[in-house]
Amino acid sequence: MKSFSYLFLVVFFIVGISGCDYLVDNNLLEKPYTVYYKPFAQYDDNSFIDVKFNGAEKDYKVTYRSANLVGDYPESVVNSNFTENKINTIVIDICDKYSNTQFHERIDVEYYNQAIILKADDITERYGNGLSENWLRFIDFCIEENISASIGIIGRSLEIGSEKYFNQLSDLIKNELFEIWNHGYDHIVSQKDENGNTYCEFRDTPYDYQYGKLLITQRLMKQIFGYKMRTFGAPGNAWDENTISALNNMKDIDVWFYGNEELNKYNLQRKHDIEFPYGRVNYTKFVEGYNQSEELYTLQIHPNMWTDDEFEQFKDIIRFLKERDVTFITAIDFYNRNKLIKLE
Repeated sequence: MKSFSYLFLVVFFIVGISGCDYLVDNNLLEKPYTVYYKPFAQYDDNSFIDVKFNGAEKDYKVTYRSANLVGDYPESVVNSNFTENKINTIVIDICDKYSNTQFHERIDVEYYNQAIILKADDITERYGNGLSENWLRFIDFCIEENISASIGIIGRSLEIGSEKYFNQLSDLIKNELFEIWNHGYDHIVSQKDENGNTYCEFRDTPYDYQYGKLLITQRLMKQIFGYKMRTFGAPGNAWDENTISALNNMKDIDVWFYGNEELNKYNLQRKHDIEFPYGRVNYTKFVEGYNQSEELYTLQIHPNMWTDDEFEQFKDIIRFLKERDVTFITAIDFYNRNKLIKLE
């Protein structure tokens, strides 16, 4: 299971509540409003519910109440008593001042103090014999600790992978703790061309080249597993204007790790690290730079590179974060749930 529960929405209408007591058949009523909400919201966020009216807003009175405390929004909603999984049930009362007709909407919102996305790079097969022991111990630890991780796959491994490797990837895809994301096709970083110029898979290469690398990796994952990757991160986090154009034409991709904020993709920025330098976990430096007031940390890691000691330091970092009541979530789940959606 994930570190959060999947939420179910219940919509119901009640007539005869005090102050709005005009008795009508609610099945015949057309709702004069639309509710938008975030199913996953930070604890002190007061913008996670928005009620928009089809007509004059002044004709209606809107109040909000939580499962444990009645009062006006936002205080009663934000300061409610929560269950252990931080799910808060909120009832929205909408009263027509003239007809005294009362509508009720009920939503479940999960609160988080801080969200953590583990950006785990470079999953591939090891010598034709499935995943490495380092990858397997990382995956097993995530499952044992019930923490989510977003795992970046190198597309070329899908062309040459063994049956064992494909079975392991299939298990990852089926496990809702994990997301697989597009990490390019061949992970070229700081290579030299025939003229001695340095290039990367997604930097200083033509548009057609970059678009082709994105597309082939997407297609391989979909053809083999029926799985649509919706997140991208460039090898070495190296990209250029052609990457922006290529991603703009990749309709499947919604989220970009460490990318361009102006592109019409959800951009996850880099605010802190676990590895100091690249590939080397350092518990002390992580704790020194950690800020509990940050809403979201997207933490880049390379589990296949870690020594036994560094893996132990990583486990200590996860325990440190758990003690601070963080929520581990995949990139695509954060994108899907931390935005206003329409209540149907």
